[in-house]
Amino acid sequence: MLHIDKVDSHQAEKIHITADGLEEWRCYTFVLRLHYDRGTYASFCVIQSDSLGIIDFARDAPVRGMYHDVDPMGLFLSLEPTQSVRPGPGPFPCVVFIPGSNGMLESGYAAVLASEGFVTFTFAYYAYKKELPKSIPEVDIEFFGRPIEFVQNLPYCNGKIGLIGQSFGGLTANYLSTKYHQVSAVVALNCSAAFCRDSAVMRENGKPMDTQLLDEGMSDFVNGVLVQRPAFKNLYSKLTPTTSIPWSRASKDTAYRIVQCYDDMLVDGVPSRDNICQNLRDTGHQVESELVPGGHFLYFPYFPHHGIIFNAQINLMWGFGGECYQHSKSQETTWTKNIEFFRKHLGRGAVIPDWNREKKVVLPERKEKKRVGNP
Repeated sequence: MLHIDKVDSHQAEKIHITADGLEEWRCYTFVLRLHYDRGTYASFCVIQSDSLGIIDFARDAPVRGMYHDVDPMGLFLSLEPTQSVRPGPGPFPCVVFIPGSNGMLESGYAAVLASEGFVTFTFAYYAYKKELPKSIPEVDIEFFGRPIEFVQNLPYCNGKIGLIGQSFGGLTANYLSTKYHQVSAVVALNCSAAFCRDSAVMRENGKPMDTQLLDEGMSDFVNGVLVQRPAFKNLYSKLTPTTSIPWSRASKDTAYRIVQCYDDMLVDGVPSRDNICQNLRDTGHQVESELVPGGHFLYFPYFPHHGIIFNAQINLMWGFGGECYQHSKSQETTWTKNIEFFRKHLGRGAVIPDWNREKKVVLPERKEKKRVGNP
């Protein structure tokens, strides 16, 4: 049971927090939330109970958490804004991160993008919760319009919305730009120029989208790892008006940045980039492109390189490719250009203030082990 010595208190008063009736020598997490008119602040700590199943904040130091020493007011001293706290009144440029084909909620990319001063938003669209479809072919592409419209209607959005996506997310971002003219800028990373797998194609207007399928027989296996890149040979020459992205439907005010890696083992980057860029030029759109060394999973700076992954959907090891150092350098350089592209077409975001960084690392005291036996 949790005990607080003052049910109500003044701002400057100290309080005493204890807990009893706990399992002995077990770690417990304590979370403090402050609900503010602009959002929620929070802090947490993890403290181990004693031999009697008691925790005393005035006696016990956290095992981990947002403060480190014994302090009865530690949770109050370490309160920080959560993601629900708005970055001022705005207006701000907004970017929606379009998830890829794995169904995961990839908030990490959005969080790093937000640190550059943009309002960012991401979401899951299948298999993440039971309320969502179980597979991509069950998803209606119109579902993606809801996040776009939600962000556009935020009171602190400046009306400029960008989309960014990696792989299948980049392909989807490109397609969405042809349906939603409020999109001002798109960054597509290592994506195909068209939907090309029956397990990764959505529904539109209640019907499955027409798809020119990859010739899977042209894929290769190297030491048990699937290399899909050869299957893209001649794919784009077979596209029809119904299996191609309808670029002519996109607003002429939408700008595009297409980034591909030429060591990608999953998507053949060169013909994909060439097809996308040529179509955009033919339709009179602004497009910039970049072809860089690296593999398929081109993320934000200093994210670990993934040359091979296990794909649970097809139960195979999937080759992503790329030499580690060169791929990582490409993540560093393309990220900078992606940010500048969004700033050019959406506007500059807020300047995020620096925080009180630790200037000294304090190591825990080393305890001498007791000797057993004769000295």
